[in-house]
Amino acid sequence: MKRIVLYILITISACACSNEKSPSELFLDDFFDEQVSFDDEVICINYFHGGDHLLQYIEGPFADDTVRIEGYRRNSLVLTREEKSMIINTLRSLKPDSSHVDFYIDREIVSSDTIDALLQNPEKGWPYFRKKYREGYYTVSKPIFFRENTLCLFSYSYSCGMLCGGGNISIYKKTLFGWRSYISFYDWIS
Repeated sequence: MKRIVLYILITISACACSNEKSPSELFLDDFFDEQVSFDDEVICINYFHGGDHLLQYIEGPFADDTVRIEGYRRNSLVLTREEKSMIINTLRSLKPDSSHVDFYIDREIVSSDTIDALLQNPEKGWPYFRKKYREGYYTVSKPIFFRENTLCLFSYSYSCGMLCGGGNISIYKKTLFGWRSYISFYDWIS
């Protein structure tokens, strides 16, 4: 009986703690823990994609009411004028900053100035970066939520060398299994 009561209290406590997180924190938790799954190899830098970076890739697909990206998944999404307006206005107002990932105690946050100085130094570069930090680093945008926090526009890049990296700009959909990429506007890999 004591074990059952203890189990219930722990479960309630865990649920209460998870409810204290913002939608951005919950999304980024899921993104880093489930979708990236590199655990200790993740470095977030504090130069994050501002809105102008994202706008250049989504303005074309957002011209129509139905966002449809052809590919291996033929997902489509009908956006209301209000949703398109909110997303575009939010993107226009975004400035690069790191405040949306500062809560990651188990993630190392390194400034873009530090990374630029290391990677542009011919005596240091990627070999020194890998020795001092890890294999690579992530640059992420601030998640933009809509439809009562069930959909999210998000961008990330992973850099691991001169010709090593990848990233995408996608609308993610909240599912029973966490956030999953639903429509991808732009993917890159090198």
